[in-house]
Amino acid sequence: MKYSQWRRRRLVGESKVPIRLLVLRKVFLTSCILVDGVFLPWIVIASNRAIFSYALFAAGLVLAVFLEARFYFRWKKA
Repeated sequence: MKYSQWRRRRLVGESKVPIRLLVLRKVFLTSCILVDGVFLPWIVIASNRAIFSYALFAAGLVLAVFLEARFYFRWKKA
């Protein structure tokens, strides 16, 4: 318990960013990984690995990464 409190204080002290914002960033990045790594591959699995499903997966992944990066950098500036 003491270690986690010390780590939290050190993290907040070094970053000079509120803990709430740090938690929101971590949740956002975790949800991005979940979408890109778990939900998008279901396109391929649900369509029985058809040729068009790989193209749809690639297009969805590129779009998702682009939107995630754009949102993250806009949020980071603000």
